[in-house]
Amino acid sequence: MRCLPFLGPKFTWRGRRHGVGWIQERLDRFVANAEWLDLYPSVCCKNLVSSASDHLPIFLDTNPIVHGFYRKHFKFEAMWLTHP
Repeated sequence: MRCLPFLGPKFTWRGRRHGVGWIQERLDRFVANAEWLDLYPSVCCKNLVSSASDHLPIFLDTNPIVHGFYRKHFKFEAMWLTHP
């Protein structure tokens, strides 16, 4: 088992301790074994941002868009039939 790399904020939890101030930790993470990683080689973990909790949500995308490119769906336009 190994921790998966992530994008986004480094810490997933923050809190205040009496006499210490703010503490930040990376408490939440995804782990996977080699067999699972063979099934999902492009997996991408993202630490998201939230203002509603002291824990940040984490998102596991098993089919991420690579390098910002994605396949657009073909849409047929009827007007194409009217052009010579």
